[in-house]
Amino acid sequence: MAAKTVMLTAFVRHDGIQYGPGNRIELSAADAERLVRLGVAVIEETVAEVSGDETGAAADVKEKPVRSGGNKRRR
Repeated sequence: MAAKTVMLTAFVRHDGIQYGPGNRIELSAADAERLVRLGVAVIEETVAEVSGDETGAAADVKEKPVRSGGNKRRR
């Protein structure tokens, strides 16, 4: 099972350790989805951001974290 990184939006106790809002932890996919359903975490996915010439030859690949799983409106 693939591990996923989540960012917590509330206090969570996992495996006997207390984590606060803003902490990032790596969990199994099932645990990550459960925390998202409970509304206490958002899943962070890594997206490859490609920069370079149009042909794609010798392109530099940079990883950029993207938050997903939350539908909260920002003000």
